[in-house]
Amino acid sequence: MPKIVDKPQRRRDIAQAALALFSSKGFARTSVREIAEACGMAKGSIYDYFASKEDVLGELVAMALRDWQDEVERLKASAQPPDRLIRELLATTVHRMADRNSSLLMFFAFLRRDDPPSPQQRELLASIQALSTETTITLETWLIDGMNRRIFSSAIRPAQDAAVLMGAVDGLFLRHRQGLEPRNLSQGLHRFLDVFLEGLAA
Repeated sequence: MPKIVDKPQRRRDIAQAALALFSSKGFARTSVREIAEACGMAKGSIYDYFASKEDVLGELVAMALRDWQDEVERLKASAQPPDRLIRELLATTVHRMADRNSSLLMFFAFLRRDDPPSPQQRELLASIQALSTETTITLETWLIDGMNRRIFSSAIRPAQDAAVLMGAVDGLFLRHRQGLEPRNLSQGLHRFLDVFLEGLAA
């Protein structure tokens, strides 16, 4: 009787093996043959699961987005006060972005090589944008909750302040990636949140 293969799990396993190679060698210098060898497969067998190396990267991005979505949903179901929720969500987001194994970073670096983006890349970009928008809306909801609980000042502007929070995280991350302050991204983020959240509470 032929062995039944869990194809979705096999795709995830291949993608994880590829991520280790992309992280150590770089995306461009990693071959499909090396990915296959890391999985104990013949090179041709990889194409039963992925159309190309770029398709493997696309799966990694999709996996990262699912993890991000799960984290947002977990925190939305949490009973923590809104200021704690905001801090935890943004700290987790920065940690994922700063990880040298971040598939999102690899994806954006790869995008710079292609003009215009392929249909798959446009779809992934749309998914990233949609989740970023959902995260901003979640932050807005928590800011409103904090205002209603009198944790934050009634003078805050929830929609604008949520957008500022997301923009600040992006800016801190970009400065860090360029070798500027904050050298320690986690410390920089926590310092920013201390100042920002204290300002909202004033």
